[in-house]
Amino acid sequence: MNPKIAILFTCHNRKDKTIKCLKSLLQQNPSFDFDLYVCDDGSTDGTTDAITQLFPSAHIVHGDGKLFWNRGMISVMEAASKEKFDFFLMINDDVVFYENMLQLMICNHIDRTLYTVVGSVNNHEGVISYGGRNFDKKPLTYTNIIEPNGTIRKCDVANWNCFLIPFEVILKAGILDPVYEHGFGDYDYCYRLSRYNIPIYIAPDVVGECETNNSTNPLNNKKISRRKKLKIFYSNKGLPVKSWYTYTKRYGGKCWFFSFISPIVKGTIKILLNIPIN
Repeated sequence: MNPKIAILFTCHNRKDKTIKCLKSLLQQNPSFDFDLYVCDDGSTDGTTDAITQLFPSAHIVHGDGKLFWNRGMISVMEAASKEKFDFFLMINDDVVFYENMLQLMICNHIDRTLYTVVGSVNNHEGVISYGGRNFDKKPLTYTNIIEPNGTIRKCDVANWNCFLIPFEVILKAGILDPVYEHGFGDYDYCYRLSRYNIPIYIAPDVVGECETNNSTNPLNNKKISRRKKLKIFYSNKGLPVKSWYTYTKRYGGKCWFFSFISPIVKGTIKILLNIPIN
């Protein structure tokens, strides 16, 4: 029997990218059956209509534009949890998936035991942009992204651009934590998986293409005022203080406060002095 899969993502006002992503899902092996769960977080560019034209049976959860990624994903995880699925596949709508993505993700989950799988993605130059990493020596530091090598192997934390979770894991570990406004929720969940002794494996090959979010960093745009840069820096998509505080206090060890305050001070100073932020 083919596994029943729920594919979940959240989107906001990038209709063209969203539809390009969904069209790549239509190219997957037809033997894999999936339902689509989407949080359209207040889009005004016709995203919902475009999605339903392509996937008439898609389950759409509407946000008010203030959910952002983490809380948008919570809304669709809650919606999909009302049905019985074998797997949740968490994706980002800016990924264009290769035709063998589902095969790589599902077929490498042979026995459906309690482990998760992350799919690595390339940028346009063929360099891995998102995927799995291991913990480094210090708290809250991680190794470079691990390159797929043809076999599945473990990692410690993973981006959720393409992340497969058996439903049994959801029942045991729960869903994302709503304390996070936008980012950090995926890594927080990976820490939670480690507490439950639920491993993360890297799919054996790259599953799609996706550019990094910092490829055009507005904080390095000299035409933007310092005031606006500071607003961007502390925004939900920058370094929101509440989320960062929670994340560093939970996982930063004894010196968590230094980890919390250091990037805030450094970032603020660089913006005020017009120094580029990496």
